[in-house]
Amino acid sequence: MAVPPWTHLFSEVFDFQRTLTAADLRYYVGRESAPSAEIVRRLREEPGRPLKFFLTGSPGSGKSSEIAQLGRLLQDDYAVIGLDVYRSAANVTQVSGGEILFMIGAAACRLAEGRWGQKISEKAQRALFEAFRGIAREPERLDFRRLLKGIAILTATAATVHGAPAALAAGVTGGLAEVAGARLPGSIALRPFGGLAREHREGDMEIDRLAAALQDVLAEVAEVRPPLVLLDGLDRIEDQEAIRQLFLQTRVLGLPSCPVVYNGPIALWFGPDAMVLETTAGFELCPLPNIPVELPVGAAAKVLLKDVEAGRSVLRAVIARRLEAAGLGTADVIEPDALELLVSSSGGVLRDLVRLVHQACRLAHRAEPRPERIDLAMAEQAFREVAAGLQPFAANELRVEELRKTEETGRPSGTEESLRLLLRGAILVYKNGVPWFRVHPYLRPLL
Repeated sequence: MAVPPWTHLFSEVFDFQRTLTAADLRYYVGRESAPSAEIVRRLREEPGRPLKFFLTGSPGSGKSSEIAQLGRLLQDDYAVIGLDVYRSAANVTQVSGGEILFMIGAAACRLAEGRWGQKISEKAQRALFEAFRGIAREPERLDFRRLLKGIAILTATAATVHGAPAALAAGVTGGLAEVAGARLPGSIALRPFGGLAREHREGDMEIDRLAAALQDVLAEVAEVRPPLVLLDGLDRIEDQEAIRQLFLQTRVLGLPSCPVVYNGPIALWFGPDAMVLETTAGFELCPLPNIPVELPVGAAAKVLLKDVEAGRSVLRAVIARRLEAAGLGTADVIEPDALELLVSSSGGVLRDLVRLVHQACRLAHRAEPRPERIDLAMAEQAFREVAAGLQPFAANELRVEELRKTEETGRPSGTEESLRLLLRGAILVYKNGVPWFRVHPYLRPLL
């Protein structure tokens, strides 16, 4: 048996830091618990309604992959405007609703001519820029060339890209020259958003002006096709006060005049103010639970062994799909008992599964002589090394006690500390009729 290309496997095929984009959807594996099908149905049946959806779940549960899948499924129905707020901001916690409105409009301007052949008018561009200046903390210091270059676009056919056409950055009409297909630079200098706007909320005159300017831009896009915004990255916000301010204390995110799918933090599902999102703000919550790889504790939910096996099959398929793209079979790379350990150790979190296989491939690459397959010992070592990264966060008496109670009862206590553990993925949520919870396998050695 030939030795697998371990370097290629850990650096490319199982690159856990790479978010799936439309270009990577050959790796996508569907699952029954994903809300994508229902969102697509609603958007196709109600094309004239400016519906607002919040896709939420544990960190790494596959929300960004679902955003990419939505873009693929709806690109013939809508003019899809996709952007990644996290990769557009030096600090996503400081991004305001007004900044998001501007980013949506600017992303639409960048995409309009290059993707749909519909150049946004100079008047609409200038109105958008000037309206954003009206809510800025330091309007005289705004550099629109830098702002437009810093918006991370989710493209239909390539990875997330930065880049702004010089004419648009200058605020005048001109040919778009987006650098399509470029890789996302890692420089914080190209992430200008976060903290640019002063405090604001819906009803403020300047916010109304910005919303009107955005509406004008979207109206020009709609001359080609109805616009749809897919907005990734807001799930990276972990500060609970920032979550309340952005999602719950104002309705600015509800102002765009077209449908929007936001990717949001799990606090929108289980935080103390979660009900406000749907009952007061009018958003539709779309939870994405983790994939079950084991039975719940106690009688928290009715989960059968066949449900667990179905979940484990999905995770095996995730690994197989990636290896197939490299011309390999699972049995060529991973021994059966090692495969089952990696699936169990992930807790059903997609990103963690990919990271565990990544680490196991790195261990195989370092071994002398190079092994033909990942064995059980390498899988166990990969688990220990990856788990060590999360354990320090939870290793204090208060958090360990909260984790212990969650593992015993199948539910977190509902305290601020339990929400913090949910936000970091230390407590994982599943759903089979009703939500149920387990402590991440990484942290169970602490209990």
